[in-house]
Amino acid sequence: MEKKHPFQKAMRHVIAILIGAVLGFGIGVGISAALNEMKMCISLPIYVGMVLWLYVTVLLAIWLHEAGHLVCGLLSGYRFASYRAGRLMLYRKEGRMRIGFYHVPGTGGQCLMVPQTEQGEPYPFVLYNAGGVLANALGAIALAGAGLAVSQPFLRLMLLVAAAMQVIMGVPNLLSLKTIPTDGQNIRNMRKNEAQRIAFWRMLHIYEACLNTVPLREQPSDWFDDTPPGEGDDPLTLSIKASSALRLTDEGRFDEAAALYRALLADGRMAQTQRNECACELLLLLCATEGASEETAALETKELRRYIAATKGSLSRAALVLVQTLSSGDAAAVEKAERFWQARLQHYPIEGERSCYEILVQCAKTRHAAAK
Repeated sequence: MEKKHPFQKAMRHVIAILIGAVLGFGIGVGISAALNEMKMCISLPIYVGMVLWLYVTVLLAIWLHEAGHLVCGLLSGYRFASYRAGRLMLYRKEGRMRIGFYHVPGTGGQCLMVPQTEQGEPYPFVLYNAGGVLANALGAIALAGAGLAVSQPFLRLMLLVAAAMQVIMGVPNLLSLKTIPTDGQNIRNMRKNEAQRIAFWRMLHIYEACLNTVPLREQPSDWFDDTPPGEGDDPLTLSIKASSALRLTDEGRFDEAAALYRALLADGRMAQTQRNECACELLLLLCATEGASEETAALETKELRRYIAATKGSLSRAALVLVQTLSSGDAAAVEKAERFWQARLQHYPIEGERSCYEILVQCAKTRHAAAK
């Protein structure tokens, strides 16, 4: 594994802080100048309006970013898989467009498209990954130009704030973050070697197959890799191993799946969101097949409990809540958890993953019934 020099890590943090400080200072000066020009002082309605406008500009930046991936994916010859804005998701299933609801922690949107090549063949990846930042850059230029062109001070301020937010939301996607893989990180990793390009190709094809209701166990085995993490792995290749662990669960190979999840959690190279997902999957697997234990108690840290609460709408978390509630002996709580599980199961758009969780829930119900 290639290690970054401490100075490089420190400089990334310093640069990020400086960018934030400069933009924050600029927005503050702009607000003050605009209010002085209009002979106004900050009041509660103005403050509330500014907060709401900042929220709107964040959403605009996120959705424009994902639209950039969409356009650049089409220009790169990719086929459409899904576009998500907040929880609302437009996706392609069996050749038809569908609408669903889905959320990925730490993201306000996502556009996923699929290279139309065979595994191992070269395919363009720079433009598709860079498309979001390019869209934010063009949005910032357009909004800043419009802001400088108008004469009304408050409208100018609103447009310049929106332009600044395009920069604030776009720049982090060029950096390497510990919380979640970024576009810039993907480009750098895929330029390094073929294994990472293949992992990106596999990730997108697995996702597309799941949208088209193909269970993980029925997808081509050469899309997956259930070997322990190795020296050349990075967040892209490790994500394939995480999908492979879920596939082992779908095949009923619970011990092998648990061993792979443990190896991934011990590796330390995954982004924090990936680690949390692996911890949740291992916790669900162990609770469903073995029940509560010292290992499950150690997994369920305060941080993971916060993550579980933040992602409670996912199918995996619905299964986890039901499995853990079964052993409580509270009939009303079990009934409530069962209703929530069935509702999530019915509306979960990534249908190829459903059977993995149905198997674990049924396993827990069978084990619980036998223990009575």
